[in-house]
Amino acid sequence: MPKRRSGSSLMFIGAILLGIAIFAVVMVVTGTRLDRDVSPDQASPEEVQRQELAAHTQMIADQGGDFAVFGEEWTNALGGVWVPWPDGAPEDYTNPPTPNPSFTDANEALVELSVSALSADLGPVTTAIGISSLSLGAAEASQCGDYDLATVAGVANTGVAVENIETARQWLELHAAELEVGARDAEIGRISLLSDLLAAQLVAGAPDTRPPLVAEPGDGTNIAAAYETVIDQLAFSAMLADETGQQNIAAFICHLNQYVDAPQIKALPGLHLVG
Repeated sequence: MPKRRSGSSLMFIGAILLGIAIFAVVMVVTGTRLDRDVSPDQASPEEVQRQELAAHTQMIADQGGDFAVFGEEWTNALGGVWVPWPDGAPEDYTNPPTPNPSFTDANEALVELSVSALSADLGPVTTAIGISSLSLGAAEASQCGDYDLATVAGVANTGVAVENIETARQWLELHAAELEVGARDAEIGRISLLSDLLAAQLVAGAPDTRPPLVAEPGDGTNIAAAYETVIDQLAFSAMLADETGQQNIAAFICHLNQYVDAPQIKALPGLHLVG
């Protein structure tokens, strides 16, 4: 009997030691060692740009006011401001500081955002943000910057672009026809702007796909439909262009949005056209 009790005790102790050893191995394999480095990886240059832009748009959203909804939509489109441990960092670690821009003038913040977004080269989302934020932030035409019409036309030198610009131009003509003769000057100027763009597109080598006559838009709002068609087309074309082309497109759209009856630009123009 004593020998049997001694053997059972040794087996029991051995099982405990084996269990402890297995537990230690599991802890190491699963990465729960206390000395394991859990610091986040070094961010790439692209991620640094994205994070800075997201912080800028989040700031616009947090400030409230007329542009808060735009800031929120831009931040979501950029993927948000990244925080490694949103619920708090582990012991002996701290969350790295996130960019914390601030501004006192909303319009200036939007124009600055446009410059940063158009130079970021992070794809269609930042192109759309750069275009819309410039139009929203420019309180007057001088803040839109200059554009070269030949450059704009060279970016939008496709048959689809020609068709869309001509469609919008005709819608503006239909609207002008409903105005009193003395109230048509601004509309005629806007129509001439699109006519000049069309001529430059053809010079740039675009096929002449201008429709002879277009029907009015289904909802009957010629100006709104014309603006949406022009801006979405040019923004989409800009997404395929270099930084210079994007900046010229953004300036052209901004000038177009200086007309008093221009509808407010969307937060992400042209992005829905990206396949």
